[in-house]
Amino acid sequence: MQVSIRWIENPTFLAESDSGHSVTIDGPESEGGRNKDISPMETMLMGIGGRTSVDVIKILKKARKLLRVVSRASRQSEAVTHLVFLQIFTHIF
Repeated sequence: MQVSIRWIENPTFLAESDSGHSVTIDGPESEGGRNKDISPMETMLMGIGGRTSVDVIKILKKARKLLRVVSRASRQSEAVTHLVFLQIFTHIF
């Protein structure tokens, strides 16, 4: 699997995968972005949540049990100036 990230302007990028999918990534206004597209941090959290959910559903199907899977990942505080995730949770119920 491979992805390429192409710079468009300011903190706006086009991310493309070798499977043919793409997403525009934009930074927040505080960093010169327009906040019109998904941010890099949101992209990472969605990827983590999506991967976790796919794995859990696969396990549950093998066990023949279907539950509701909600992945929620968040930063503890927006006030953190450096981009660090302090906690990431996946809830299964």
